[in-house]
Amino acid sequence: MDADINELKSRITGFLSRGPNFIVDISENIEKDTMQTAAILDYFVARGEISKTERKFGTSPVYFLEKDRDAALSRLLDSLNPNERSIISKIKSAGVAKLDELSPMERYLIQGLGDFIKKITAADRDTGRKVDYIYYYKLSLDDIRNIINPPAKEQKTVAKLRQKTVEPLPKASAGGEIALLEQNGFTDPEKVDKGVYLCSYGPHALKVIASIIEKSPLKKKDIAKVAGYSSAYKTVAFILTKTDKVSGKKPYGNSINIIKIG
Repeated sequence: MDADINELKSRITGFLSRGPNFIVDISENIEKDTMQTAAILDYFVARGEISKTERKFGTSPVYFLEKDRDAALSRLLDSLNPNERSIISKIKSAGVAKLDELSPMERYLIQGLGDFIKKITAADRDTGRKVDYIYYYKLSLDDIRNIINPPAKEQKTVAKLRQKTVEPLPKASAGGEIALLEQNGFTDPEKVDKGVYLCSYGPHALKVIASIIEKSPLKKKDIAKVAGYSSAYKTVAFILTKTDKVSGKKPYGNSINIIKIG
């Protein structure tokens, strides 16, 4: 019996090593009917030896080896409707969002998107009350923690930034930095500090922070400053830089994105 199970495992993992796949294709490979194959696959999923998506593509989940999770979700994405893809894009860009700030339709949609959007409950540092957050699946717990409750050192920066008034950029200065932002897909820039702008970005015109830092190398204090704006405006941030050397980004995870220019 053990020999049979080990042989099935070897054939299934060997087949999935070529990429994520569906029950019907796996059943052909191991020469079992689809009902038997589903039971066998669930056995290996329960043991953590293979993985499957929560959502089905047609009548079958997508089965995959853990190293291919991104590829599996890319296949699953093709089966979703435009509204579902839109909310995934929104949460991916934001990283983390409060559940109660979503519209009723968005809250309904995410119920079927557990492969892409996860939920966590955390205490808000300012109020102390528990809040339900949703986040993009690729974020680690450290990423989420730093976005929801930035380190204490950043809190002072965040408090100061929240007092700032966003200054609309004068039309006359629409060159230089503005042209650079527009070349990289950022629109409607509003200046919040030297080299720092609140812009619209992506197909859904999400508000993000974009900072142009040309000095090299890019240091932790530069990134921390941009992270402060990201926290103050509750959005992700982008740093446009020419430098090849970046230090200190790791603690901020996916909330800080580096765009190489020049």
